[in-house]
Amino acid sequence: MRINETIKRKLRNWLEMDKGMNPLSIRIIETMDFEANCFKNSIWYRGDPSELHQFYTQFDDMMGNTRFWQAVATNGVNFRKIHTGLPALIIDTLADITFDDMNKIEFNNLEAQELWEAIEKELPEDFFKDSFKEAMYMGDGAVRFTYDSKISKYPIPEFFPADMVDFKRDRGYLKAIIFKMPFVFKDREYLLKEIHTNYSIDYELWNPEGEKENILDFPELADVKPLIHDAEFWTAVPIIIGKSPKYKGRGKSLFDGKEDAFDSFDEAYSQWIEALRDNRTKTFIPEQMIPKDPKTGLLLKPSPFDGRFVKIKGLTGTEGASPNIDVEQGEIDDEGLLASYNTALDQCLQGLISPSTLGIDVKKLDNAEAQREKEKATISTRNKIVRIAEKVIPQIIEAALHIMDMVGYKPYREYEITISFGEYANPSFESVVETVGKAKQYGVMSNETVVDEMYGDSKDDDWKEKEVARLNAIDGLNSKEPSINEFDDLGGVIPTEEDYE
Repeated sequence: MRINETIKRKLRNWLEMDKGMNPLSIRIIETMDFEANCFKNSIWYRGDPSELHQFYTQFDDMMGNTRFWQAVATNGVNFRKIHTGLPALIIDTLADITFDDMNKIEFNNLEAQELWEAIEKELPEDFFKDSFKEAMYMGDGAVRFTYDSKISKYPIPEFFPADMVDFKRDRGYLKAIIFKMPFVFKDREYLLKEIHTNYSIDYELWNPEGEKENILDFPELADVKPLIHDAEFWTAVPIIIGKSPKYKGRGKSLFDGKEDAFDSFDEAYSQWIEALRDNRTKTFIPEQMIPKDPKTGLLLKPSPFDGRFVKIKGLTGTEGASPNIDVEQGEIDDEGLLASYNTALDQCLQGLISPSTLGIDVKKLDNAEAQREKEKATISTRNKIVRIAEKVIPQIIEAALHIMDMVGYKPYREYEITISFGEYANPSFESVVETVGKAKQYGVMSNETVVDEMYGDSKDDDWKEKEVARLNAIDGLNSKEPSINEFDDLGGVIPTEEDYE
C-alpha cells in the first residue's frame, strides 16, 4: 500500500499535477446600500404608483429590468399600472391588532405611574403604534428624548426611522445610538450627528465633503451642547424588528424578500383590469360613419374606454355597398386570471398575515377552532411584535422617568415597568358558553372554574364570588363544604369530647 502511494505521489510530481482544487472566486455587487433599501421600503408603504414607477425605472437591478414596475410601454401601446396598496394594508393591520389591544401599564410605585400618566397626555396620538409601524416596514429605528422647558415641562420623545439612525456596537453590545439630522448653512447641507450613550449625549457636524467641522464655528448651533449624566441610563431606545441577514447589526423589514411578490401581485391585478378593458363590448364603425370634429373636420379619435374601432365594409359610392355597424363581445379567461391573482396574493401574505385578517373572503368555517387555525400566520407575526414591544416600551418609559429625575436633581432610582397585550383571535362568547357548559354538564368543571373561564378579567373578584354563590344555590350546594371529619360513615355527626363529658 505504501509503495503504491509513493508511486502515485512521484507520478503527480513528474506530471506537475496539483492535487488541491483551485479556490472559487465570485464577486457579488450589492445593488443598493442600507439607506437605499430603506427608501425602497418606504416607497412600497407609501403606495404611490407614480413613485413606484419612477423608482424602478431609474433603478438598475442588474437583471435586465424585467420587473413589472420597471416596464415601459411600447410606442403607441399604453397600458395601465395599478398598485393594490397591499403592503401598507399589511403593516397598518398588524399595528392595529397589536397596539389597539395594549393593556394598562403597571408600575412598582404610584409616583412613577402618576408621572408617566402626565407625560403620556402630552405624547402625540398613537405614538407607540406609529413608531412601531415605521420600524416594521423600515426594519428598525430609535426613539430619542429631548428636554426643552420652553415647549414642555416633560421630556419630548421623537422617533427616527432606520435611514436616520446608526448603531455602534462592540462585540454585539450596543454602545451608541447615532441620530442623523440635516443642517443647512449658507445653501450647503451639513449633517449633524447626535450621539447617545448610556452616560452622555454628544454632537458632531460633518460637511458635504465628509469632513468633520467645529460646531462652535456655527452660531446657529450655539444651543447644541454635550451632556454627561452621572447615573448610567439611556436617553434613547432602539426599536429593532428582527435581524437583517444582509446588513449586520440592523433590523429586518417585513417587506424584505417580498418586493418581487408585491410586484407580481400588482402585475396580476393590472393584467386583469387590462383584460377587462380589452375584452369589453366593441363597436366596429365604418370610417364614413365616424363622428367628426365640428371645428377641424377631422375624425374623432376613439377613447380607450369607449371601445370603438373603424371597420370598412365597402367604398363610398360602390354599387351594392352599405355601411354596417357590428357589435362584438370579447372573452375573458376568468379562471386563469383568478388563479394567477390568488397565487400572487398567497406569496405576498405567506409568513406575514392571514387573508381573513385583511378581510379577504376565504372558505367560511363556522368552527371557532378552525377560524383560529386560519389566523396562525397573523398570530405568529403579532406575537413577534408583542415580544419586542413588551421589552422596548418599558425601556422608553423608564428613560422618560430617569430624565425627569435628572431634571429635578433627584437620585437615580430603579423602575419596574411591565406591559401586556390581550390575546388575539379569542373564541367567541357563544363558543365559550357551549364548551364550558358541556364541561360543567359532564361534571369535570366546578362553578368557580366555570365563572373564571367565561368572564376572565372582565369582571372583578366580588362579582365572581356572588356569581359562584348564585350557581351553587341553583345546584343545591353550600358555599362552604363540610370537611370529611365532621361525618361518620353512616352520615351522622361524629361526637366530640365535649359531647362525652
